[in-house]
Amino acid sequence: LSSDHTQVLSNPEGFIRQLIPGKAIVTTYPAVVIAPHGPAIGATPPYYTYFDHGLMHTLVLEAITRFNIDPDRVTMTGLSFGGGGVNDQLLHHRSTYAGGMPLAYTSPVVTPLCSISDFPLWASGNSGDGTFNAWKWANPTDGVLMQLRQCSNYTGESQVTVTLGDTHSGWDEFWS
Repeated sequence: LSSDHTQVLSNPEGFIRQLIPGKAIVTTYPAVVIAPHGPAIGATPPYYTYFDHGLMHTLVLEAITRFNIDPDRVTMTGLSFGGGGVNDQLLHHRSTYAGGMPLAYTSPVVTPLCSISDFPLWASGNSGDGTFNAWKWANPTDGVLMQLRQCSNYTGESQVTVTLGDTHSGWDEFWS
C-alpha cells in the first residue's frame, strides 16, 4: 500500500477502487465487500488502532441481513494487518465464515492448531516477505500446512500459495 493509501503496488487505483460497477472484477465476481482500513489513517502511533473483532463481526452480520447474503458463502480476506483481522475473525467468530484468505500475514495463532483443520483457509504471500514467513507455512517437516494435514479432522481445504517477490504485499502477485 502506498504511503498515501491510494494504490497497491503497480495498481494505481488500489484494490477497493477495483470494486466499482463496470469494473471487470465486479462483473466476473459479484459480491458484497466490506473493507475497513486498519490501522486508522493518521493514528498516533499508527498501530494503536487494531480492528475490534466484535464490531467487525457485527458489521458482517448486518451486511448478511441487509443484503440478503447467503451465509454459507461469506469469506474473509485481508492483507498484512487485515490478515490479522482474518485471524481474529477465525478465532472468535469462525462459524460465520465459509473460509478465509490472509495475504502477507503470519500463520494463524490457534491452540490447538487442529481446531481449524476443517476450515477452508488459503494463505498467500511473497517468498521473501518475513512477515508472511513462507517457510513457517510450507515447511514440509513442521510447517502449518503439514501440521494441519496430520489432524484427524483435516478436510483438505487448506492451501498455501507462495509467490515470487521480496515485498510485504501479495495483492498484485496473487491476483494477476
